Amino acid sequence: MTRPAWRLAVIAVVALAPFLPMLVRGEVPAFRDHRDYFIPLREATAEALRSHELPLWNALSGSGEPWLANPQTGVFYPPAWIPAVLPFEIGYVLFLALHLAIAGWGWRRLMMRWTGDSVATLSACALMLSGPMLSLLDVSNSLGTFAWIPLLLSFALEGRQDRGAARDAITIALCFLGGEPLLALIAAILYSGIRLLREGVAAARPVAGVAIVSFLLCGVQLLPFVESLRDSDRSAGLEATSSLAHSLAPVDWLRMAVSPMAPGDRSVAMGSQQFLPSIYVTPLLALLPFAVPLLWHRGRLPRRACAGLLLLLVASAFLAAGSSMALSSRVYMLLGLAVNRYPVKLALFGVLALVALGTICLDRLLDSPRRDACWAIAGVAFAATIPFLAAVSAGGHAATLLAGWVVLLAIAVIARPPRVWVVAVLALAVCADSIASSRFLLGSRPHTSSITPHAELMRRDRKVARLEQLDVLIDPAASRASRESWLGGYLNLRNGQPDAMTAAPVVDAHYLVLLDYALSRPRLDILDVIGVGYLLTMRQFDAPGFRQIGERDGVRIYERDAAFPPVTIWESHAVARDRDDAFALLWGESWNATTRIVVTGSAPAPLHAAAAGPVGTGRVVATTWRSLSVSVESPRGGIAVVTQRAAPGWRVVVDGSPREALLVDGVFRGVAVPAGRHTVVWSYEPRSFVAGAALSFTGAAIIAGALIRRRRTRRA
Repeated sequence: MTRPAWRLAVIAVVALAPFLPMLVRGEVPAFRDHRDYFIPLREATAEALRSHELPLWNALSGSGEPWLANPQTGVFYPPAWIPAVLPFEIGYVLFLALHLAIAGWGWRRLMMRWTGDSVATLSACALMLSGPMLSLLDVSNSLGTFAWIPLLLSFALEGRQDRGAARDAITIALCFLGGEPLLALIAAILYSGIRLLREGVAAARPVAGVAIVSFLLCGVQLLPFVESLRDSDRSAGLEATSSLAHSLAPVDWLRMAVSPMAPGDRSVAMGSQQFLPSIYVTPLLALLPFAVPLLWHRGRLPRRACAGLLLLLVASAFLAAGSSMALSSRVYMLLGLAVNRYPVKLALFGVLALVALGTICLDRLLDSPRRDACWAIAGVAFAATIPFLAAVSAGGHAATLLAGWVVLLAIAVIARPPRVWVVAVLALAVCADSIASSRFLLGSRPHTSSITPHAELMRRDRKVARLEQLDVLIDPAASRASRESWLGGYLNLRNGQPDAMTAAPVVDAHYLVLLDYALSRPRLDILDVIGVGYLLTMRQFDAPGFRQIGERDGVRIYERDAAFPPVTIWESHAVARDRDDAFALLWGESWNATTRIVVTGSAPAPLHAAAAGPVGTGRVVATTWRSLSVSVESPRGGIAVVTQRAAPGWRVVVDGSPREALLVDGVFRGVAVPAGRHTVVWSYEPRSFVAGAALSFTGAAIIAGALIRRRRTRRA
């Protein structure tokens, strides 16, 4: 086996190392968002793909929501198909390990521009097992995007890219399809900026070509996503309290050299944010950048590269500071980043810059004369006094490791053993320390234990809602209850329980207004219209019509029989011009739950004091990822209302004949039906998906044509 093959084999083994225990036991990760969000999300997508269905619409969460339009589902992201091909437990774990390997492979390729092969491999191992990378395991959409960024940056630095345009476009498309649009956008900007700075105006045309082809390739995911942003809670930007939540204070960068695992596993003291529970990179690469001034003065550093890395580090740290600094929060909002949550995710680019600087410094120290290396080590030790003292005060083992790598570097300088052995010893120390320090991120449990609670207490024709956020404001101790007890995330998908709420990152703004209004007042009549038959809360809930039917971990389950069934037929209704007028009628004192409001574009009509209520009922015959079939029956004609959210792309037929889809109560779907028994079929066919599929097909055809022409040219 050649040396490069050995290095790649090492990267593959290191990527699998954190997951070996759970693979042997047949378990899945259990930390934070794994168990209630990404595991049920990826399992639902895998089941749909395994059944040869295209998951366009999720009927069970948020009173219905676009599923494919959510980039986190990864419907068209090839690595996300692994859980659909293999047994889910193995496929889910290998999906995570694959992305660590992709990140390591790309980082090694990038570092080899400035370092030797051995040091580049060591750096790849350190990055793969660093706290930031392992912290992304439970937000696997960010992992799916971030893993491709080192490879994309290495492509950008390779010089003229005319022949690599297809490769670069595919990589950018994979960044977006991985599931985190903001990180993908920043990666594309970095790629374009690097090429334009290196190659000048001559690169403008090929960069534009790469951008166009990458846009075409991910069109099948991008256009539905853009459509979902319209009229969403993010269309006008999130509030500052939401968009700036989980920022990274500048002082927390010292934790990159301080192990989060102190004696007694006090891993809860992780700093000012929780998106990256561990930002530990090991002292080896986190503290070596302190040697940059000396090595810069000695002329031993690639100055342009280091200047760019330092600029990236500063910009990343500044924007990631978010709410912890008044100026950074203001700039964050001015740049239009208010549509994004968790500024700390922008610190990931600073992590790359820091690790790159540490890797370059290590490579130069190992090749420096003894005198220069000793001076550099002394400078690092002096500059690292503050994080060293922080490590000692934290009571962790980072102080021991700090002394250990200084000794190893001293041996490398004084004794001068073969470079490869020094790097090998450092690699073993870094890997062992990184896994030990971040082991709280790698907890696992059997997949079968991650089941939906309360299943035996709830009927499938009533939705559930939670007062969790309100409870936490009243009693902070409420957050101590398990996420399973709150039926959080997408746990409702495990047993088909309808949920009035959703964990999706993008939510329809009008539906959110209606639901928040109903829960915060509370307006029981509006909850009945939405179909909420169950409330989860940690407080005593004495509202009329609700009775407690169970409790788990302090979370009480209340049931209400007055909630409307999924399908009803109404004769009495009012007319509204638009959604705002519909909500004004709903908020009014003259409205009651026996009258529905139809948005027709006409002037609002007055509500009648007496209303008849539903005049007929219906039942759900079949539900798929792109259709809903119901059977309705009524002695008189009326409007058949389905308590599922309306969205662009829904079409309806009654007994095989197309009918006009109506917007009811500002959010739900309805259709006029005559008296008698009828079959109503709703089909979800969004134009954004059709147009996006056409764009992706065009992009694939362009790449295929380019590859064919290149092959013919080579033959000629």
